Amino acid sequence: MSSALQDFAAKYNQLQSDLHQQEGQAAGVLAGDTVVTQLQTTLRQIASYAASGGSIHSLSDLGLEFDSTGTLSLNQTTFDRLSDAQLSDAFKFIGSATSGWGAFSATLQQFSDPISGVITAEQNGLTNEDQNLQQQISTLTSRINTMQTNLAEQLQKADAFIADLQNQQSALNSSIQGLNFVLYGKNPNQTT
Repeated sequence: MSSALQDFAAKYNQLQSDLHQQEGQAAGVLAGDTVVTQLQTTLRQIASYAASGGSIHSLSDLGLEFDSTGTLSLNQTTFDRLSDAQLSDAFKFIGSATSGWGAFSATLQQFSDPISGVITAEQNGLTNEDQNLQQQISTLTSRINTMQTNLAEQLQKADAFIADLQNQQSALNSSIQGLNFVLYGKNPNQTT
């Protein structure tokens, strides 16, 4: 039981650390996610679980203690001092997968089940959302490329039209100068 409690404390601390990385200004990708909040609530319930009857009522009676930073550890001295009757009560306190403190395993299984767990469902939802966004980006990129091609063609036509207008303007200027020369014998814009 001692090694199982030490293993529990290590995994509890790791999960707490992982959850804390999803909070605050430097939060991870799950910042504000309801799964993080739900897991934190479950961990608080696990840490504060109390049983009536028997000599073991809480985790601290088993030797599981929290330090000032919230880190859980097994006080081996407290655990080693448990009497045979207290060890029997400890097994009752821990219970099974459906009763006692062990019943929290079913709650945690709801999160971690690889087929129907909350985390798997959320990952699938995020994957679908990502695929939808990628499809929208692809569609919009295609539209932008088509618009860019059409605008480039229109710009080329406009450039050709401007060049044609400039040629017509030069031809008109030459015609006007020719008429002025025929009518006035000189270019009226010239000063003598």
